[in-house]
Amino acid sequence: MILFTALCNLALLVFAVSLWVSESSISGEEFLIFSGLTLLPLINVFTIWTIRSQASRSLIGTYIKRKRLEEERKIKDLEKNLGAE
Repeated sequence: MILFTALCNLALLVFAVSLWVSESSISGEEFLIFSGLTLLPLINVFTIWTIRSQASRSLIGTYIKRKRLEEERKIKDLEKNLGAE
């Protein structure tokens, strides 16, 4: 999911850069819009990268890891029960 989000943000960044290149003259309002379209994906990717690297040390990261492990255990138990029958 994180990879998908990062790829979508990078696609938005490429789109924004292509808009910058295609416009010959930019007004003040367009400059703000293009700046936002360029900066927001960069900020999102940076934030995702830092959260992912710190996820194992944070409280939320620990909670998510615990939930993932619980679900994996439930799946293994169900597979074992179905295999035994």
